[in-house]
This record gives sequence, structure tokens and C-alpha cells, in this order.
Amino acid sequence: MDYDAVADDYDRRYLHNDYNGVERTLRDFVGDARAVLEAGCGTGHWLAFIAGQPRSPQNTVGLDTSSAMLRRARAIAPDAHIVRGHAGMLPFGPACFDRAFCVNALHHFDDKPAFIEAARSVLRPGGGLLTVQLDPHGNRDRWWIYDCFPEALVTDRARYPAVEAIRQWMRNVGFARCHTTVAQHMELRRSAQVALSEGAADRSATSQLTLLSEEAYALGMRKLREAIVVATARGETPELSTDLTLYATVGWVA
Repeated sequence: MDYDAVADDYDRRYLHNDYNGVERTLRDFVGDARAVLEAGCGTGHWLAFIAGQPRSPQNTVGLDTSSAMLRRARAIAPDAHIVRGHAGMLPFGPACFDRAFCVNALHHFDDKPAFIEAARSVLRPGGGLLTVQLDPHGNRDRWWIYDCFPEALVTDRARYPAVEAIRQWMRNVGFARCHTTVAQHMELRRSAQVALSEGAADRSATSQLTLLSEEAYALGMRKLREAIVVATARGETPELSTDLTLYATVGWVA
């Protein structure tokens, strides 16, 4: 996934989707922590959110591999320390953070267990690690992208770990009280024409579409347009339907 190529369009998702559940989860998790690390911080959206809270941390650090994303993060979250690096080899000393988190980023990490272990090493006693992500393994999610681009679901099941695996990775490196809750249930129906005009099906709109082959993307777009034509001919308003769950998995340092 080349995030340098999609950095300019990445934040469109925050304009058209409601992430209030993720915001509440992150706010409660950070609490009154003094030092917080976000791995896979991207454009800095969540760093800026934390900075805007009444009890914002004294020290906030964002880490990512994409230079283009980090340039945006420095502008969006100017008070955070922005670092380029890999999540599996965190360039920080031991026990220097109270909280570490990643939101919709774990599936991009090359070595996910290595990140969990690295996060454990940089957390102080009483510290915590939070991941927020989809879990496409349980056949619970319904998404127009999966309907029109079935290869996207196959790819997601290969790159997203199940929450059970995340909890086990946490336990393996010494995290305690590991548990998973629902951070947000995203249920949305939008006019297909409006959504498409806003770029919902652009290749850069989401990694699910970016990772498709040219052929798979073209086939999916043809399927989507045909569905719109059929719905319109029936006198229906064509819609794009989303019913996804984002899961929060947390582990604590004893």
C-alpha cells in the first residue's frame, strides 16, 4: 500500500463518515495519560483529536512510514512529535509511554506480533495498548465494496487479523486483562449518485479499492454501475449500504 500516493485524499473519510464511537473509545482509553504514542498515525487526525481534549497528554508522538502522510500530520497536529519509522521496530527507549494505540492501521503492519511486542516494551507499568480495526472473519459485515468488489473481502481476510489473534499476541508478550469491545457500529445508507460524486469509489478512497488489480476494479465498477441502472429502472433510489463494526482490543501492563 503506497500511502504517499493517497495522502492528499486520505482525510475525505472523516468528512463523510461518523467516527464518534472511535472518538469515545480513544478518549476513554487515553484518560489522563501523560505520554501517548500512535503507531500508524497517518495524517495525524487522531493525534489532533487527542490534543483537542480537555485532558490532553503532555507528550504525544505519532509514527508512520509514509513521508507524505507525515507532512500532513505535522500540519494537522503541530504539537505532536512526528517520527518516521516502522511499527515493528519502535525507535524509543523502554517504558517511556503510558498509552500506545493504532486506529485502522494494524492490518498495514508487516509483522503484527512484532508491533505488539514492541509496544509492550515502550509502555510503563500500568500502561495500555489499544487497537481499533475491522474483523472481516466472522461474516458479520455487509459493505457495498465487498458486494461489488469481492476480491476486496478476500484481501481483507488475509491482512486483517481476527481480534482473537490480537488478544493472544498481547498475552504472549505479557499483557494482562486483554479484552475486545465494539468501538463503533457503522451503519449507513447513502445515495449512490451522491456518494460516487464525492469520490466514494475512487481508487484512493480506501485501501480496499487501492489494492485491487486494474481488472478487478474495472469489473467492480461495471457491476456497481449496472446495479444503479437496474435500481433506477425499477423506480428505486440506488443506494450504497454500509454495515460494519470496528472493534477495540485492549491489553494492560501489570
